Amino acid sequence: MPTPYLIADAAQVTVLRSLASTAFGRYDLKPPKGVDVEEVYPPSAPDNEVAYVSALHPKRRVGGMFRRFVRADVKVQAPDDEEDSARSNVEEVLDEVANRTSGDFFLESDISRAGLGPWVPFVDFNVGDMANVEVWGRVVQLPVVRINPKDWSVHVGGQIISDRDALLAQNAEIHNALIDDQRDLAGLDRRVRSESSARRRADTRITGQLGELRQEFLDYSEETTRRLKEQSGRIDDAANSVDQATRDVVKFWSPENQNKFNQTVQLFTAATRGYIDVNDIKWTTQDEWNRRMQEQADLQQQQMNLQQEYARVTRQLAEANQRASDANARALQVEKEYRRRLPRLVFAKFSDYKNMYRDSENFVRLEAYGPGDRGFKITALGSWTGDMVVRATAIGPMSANSIDSVRARVTRGSRVFNGVPEAAQMSYNTLDITIYPD
Repeated sequence: MPTPYLIADAAQVTVLRSLASTAFGRYDLKPPKGVDVEEVYPPSAPDNEVAYVSALHPKRRVGGMFRRFVRADVKVQAPDDEEDSARSNVEEVLDEVANRTSGDFFLESDISRAGLGPWVPFVDFNVGDMANVEVWGRVVQLPVVRINPKDWSVHVGGQIISDRDALLAQNAEIHNALIDDQRDLAGLDRRVRSESSARRRADTRITGQLGELRQEFLDYSEETTRRLKEQSGRIDDAANSVDQATRDVVKFWSPENQNKFNQTVQLFTAATRGYIDVNDIKWTTQDEWNRRMQEQADLQQQQMNLQQEYARVTRQLAEANQRASDANARALQVEKEYRRRLPRLVFAKFSDYKNMYRDSENFVRLEAYGPGDRGFKITALGSWTGDMVVRATAIGPMSANSIDSVRARVTRGSRVFNGVPEAAQMSYNTLDITIYPD
């Protein structure tokens, strides 16, 4: 990438002189996870913070007859695990503060948009890059230390010319922050993969349970059907036995037997022997009748027992059907909740949402917003709540573009969100939205 050539409007030179001999400041210690700073350095009073004092030049004294101090905060981060390493900027900060007493000087300048020429910030160069800057008719190389997106002004220099340790320390701090973000993203990715694996295992377990319940229901249905057929056969046998006993009784009291009985009564007075015979026949007939009636009563009791057994089997079948129905309802509820929590992706260009756009599931409505339709307006439809990550791409003159990203919380009271590019020459032309329902 070529080195940009910028023109400084009004450069400034700052000369340093020896004043401070001692540095002090905040000692920002980040211990490993699970360890509190107060356990390492107990506070001397409530709300006190850890601090330090250090001599900048142990072998010589500067600043006259009095001890002079300069503040410089330092950071120390302990490793969280064996794969991590400790990080500290103590040495860099103290060296930079010590150099302030060496008589060096600063050269810095704010460069307006006119001084940028054809060079576009964030496209042709970024913070930390070196640029050729024309200052008072001479060209010097200065680092880019700040870019203001509001007016696209660029600040260069501001570091000690003879020592770039401060800029290297700033770059190291940015690098460490980037490593922390990558570690957090890696942890989030592991949690997402773990959650997806757990959901797949839950789906497999529920599917197996449903299969077992269905097989149990089928086995129980077959067994119940077999037992019902057996009980039905027994009921038919009992009914046939009862019918046969009834026919025997009717047959016994046929007209022929009745006539014989009448003839026996008429001969009763003729002979005692005949009376005794007739009396024996009577008692014999009564015993047979009682025996038949007892058999009929036994058959009726068996029939009642079979009906009770049939009712019990029917009740068990109904309970099995209810258990299967409950299992199916639970499985459907789990699947419904899983599908409801799936992230939704919404992508729309300016040509789609300039006249209002709705996604296919009616989660959000997109509209153009602001003067000249430069921005966007997002309205959450329905009653859903959750998080929404919006990535908006803006375009500007000379094919310049930028991507703005924001995460918004959708609640019952917060459902409308607006966005407009900070630069007046740029307009949003693409929206990429990811919705995470609660």
